[in-house]
Amino acid sequence: MAYFYALNGAMLRKVLLIFTGVGSVLSACKKKNQAPDPNDQSYYYPVNIGRMYEYQIDTAWWDHANDTSFMATFLEKETYDTDFPNQAGQLETRIIVERGLGAFLSPFGIQSVQRYYNASKKYWTVQRVRNTFRYIMLKYPIAEGDTFNRNALNPLGPDTWRVDYIGGSFSVGGKTYSPCLRLVKKDVEDSLRIQRIVEVYAHNVGLVYAEITDILGRTDTANWPNIPVMNRIESGYSFVKTLVRHDENIYK
Repeated sequence: MAYFYALNGAMLRKVLLIFTGVGSVLSACKKKNQAPDPNDQSYYYPVNIGRMYEYQIDTAWWDHANDTSFMATFLEKETYDTDFPNQAGQLETRIIVERGLGAFLSPFGIQSVQRYYNASKKYWTVQRVRNTFRYIMLKYPIAEGDTFNRNALNPLGPDTWRVDYIGGSFSVGGKTYSPCLRLVKKDVEDSLRIQRIVEVYAHNVGLVYAEITDILGRTDTANWPNIPVMNRIESGYSFVKTLVRHDENIYK
């Protein structure tokens, strides 16, 4: 009888250990798949491995004087592939970029991204490397109205971006994202010209919209000040990048 109780006691301990382990795994899975704190600004530009983004890019170019115009649409896919050491020995996330039409995507290049902390100034930067140039894509903690120089770490000229808003919602491609962060380099529109360079980032998603537009309106038509610039284009170009698909199940 004593052996029976001892055996069952040992088995009971094993069962308890098993259930404790299962509970820990379930708790870890729950924590992993729990949506992050919306106040954590690092999630406006995630850098972790496993993320995938597919964008539609619409480009257009106009030249009324020469009676020419051009429009094209293609897809761009970004895959956050793996970590690798940069020249300084720091690990960065490799991004495989592909471009093409429909399912026919071709390699377009390799980029990298990582977060870095400035201990003396107590802020983080998200840095992305494209064509050997390092850009500051985002700086945080950050507030509405704050500015930063995207080219601070490369030899190119100053490239100042301003935080237009944090926490609002943004709808594009039939989807609404919230909260969002909107960065603006230029956003001017009047009866003569449209100049817009903006980026919108959604929390725990990343870039959902980017636009570079510079369009000059014609002034040789009657009542031109009351006609939208897009209906009387003299010259200009437009580049719009819209998120159409991403991996929604990846969390930091």
